[in-house]
Amino acid sequence: MRIASFVTCLVLTLASSAALSAPPPGEGAKTFTARPKFGATVFELPAAVRWRSTLLPGGRYRVSMDASVNVAPIVANIRALSARALDRDIPCATLVRVQHAAATITSARSVRYDLRFRYAKRVCAGGLPLEFPADVRCAATIALFATGSTLAVDVRGATAPPCRIEGASAALSQAIYGLVGIDVFKRHIVNLAKLLPREFQGATVDIRAFAFDPTRAELRIASESTMSEAQFAALMVRLNSPA
Repeated sequence: MRIASFVTCLVLTLASSAALSAPPPGEGAKTFTARPKFGATVFELPAAVRWRSTLLPGGRYRVSMDASVNVAPIVANIRALSARALDRDIPCATLVRVQHAAATITSARSVRYDLRFRYAKRVCAGGLPLEFPADVRCAATIALFATGSTLAVDVRGATAPPCRIEGASAALSQAIYGLVGIDVFKRHIVNLAKLLPREFQGATVDIRAFAFDPTRAELRIASESTMSEAQFAALMVRLNSPA
C-alpha cells in the first residue's frame, strides 16, 4: 500500500511539474529591419510584428503574427534602385542608362512600374566606335501572390513586349525586352519565415492574408505558425533574451 501511494504521489508530482513548465500563452510586439532580396539587390525596410499565442488541444500552440513592412523607401528611391539593377556601360557592346522610374501602389495587391532608359548598341569597327541610340519605355504591373510561407512578387509587362521604342519594329522592341527582362520582368520569391525577425526564423509560417496600405505605403501580412510545446518554449526564450 505504501509503495502504491508513493508511486501515485510521484506521478502527480511529475505531472504537476510538467504542467508548470509549459509556457503560458502570451502576446508581444517587436520592430525590426526586413531584408527582402530581389535578384542581387537586398533592401533594408523598417518593419514591425505583433504576435499572439493560443494553446491548442494536445499541448500545441498557435502563434498569430501581424507584420507591417514599410515599402516607402522603395517607392521613393525606385529610380536609383532601377539604375543599380539595370545601368551598364560595356565598350563595343551595350550602354544602358536609366532616365526615369516610378512605382505607384494601384490596389491592395498590385503596383504599377514605369521605366524609361537610354539604350545604345555599340559597334567598334575600323578603330571607330559607333553608337545606335534609342529611348526605351517600359510599363509593368507588379502583382503579389502568396502560397504557404512564400510571397511571390510577379513583375508582368503591361503590354507585349513590355518595353517599346517609339517608331521601331516589334522585333527590335522584343530584343530590348530580352536585354532587361532577365533582371526586371520576372517572378521574385520572398520567404516570409526568413523576412521575420531572427527569433521567428526556423518556424513554419503560413500566410493567411496580405495587402498594401497605400495611405501609409505599407505591406501588411497576417500569418500564423503551429508549434509544439518545445518549439514554443524555445521561441519564448529567444524573444525574452537580451538583443
